Amino acid sequence: MIPSDEVRTWIDLARDDRVGEVFRLIFEESAETVRRERPLCLASGRCCHFEAHGHRLYVTGLEAAWFIDQLAERTNRLTIPMVEEARRRGDCPMLEDGLCTVHDIRPFGCRSYFCDPRAGWQEAAYERWHARVRALHEELDVPYAYGEWRDMLTRILEFDGEP
Repeated sequence: MIPSDEVRTWIDLARDDRVGEVFRLIFEESAETVRRERPLCLASGRCCHFEAHGHRLYVTGLEAAWFIDQLAERTNRLTIPMVEEARRRGDCPMLEDGLCTVHDIRPFGCRSYFCDPRAGWQEAAYERWHARVRALHEELDVPYAYGEWRDMLTRILEFDGEP
């Protein structure tokens, strides 16, 4: 279990402009990487159907908190029951009618995952982006934790709003 004080720190810093700036820069780099590499996307849903395709999405605590903070600024709503239902289905809670409802703020792992067998650049790109997020944790003296997407979302949602 991740300590409550760590979760509170992530939630508080998710609103920090420095965090948003680093994430926006990674988003820009990821978009440029995808434009340059031109991976084939078959819209197979493998990226969103974790259990069916034998993979997991991992995020840092700060990334999960930032995502939920960004989501709160939209009409999208995420609840613990929605995350638990997604877990039962084996997919992402942000998937609706086969489509991602948060494509522009999706996690870094989503931005680098393509089922295209030619996409050998994916791991190096993700590691580069993840290293930046890890460095951000260090720069801001933020506790670092890395966990499965739905677990991290649940932990933030459980804690968000507590004093």
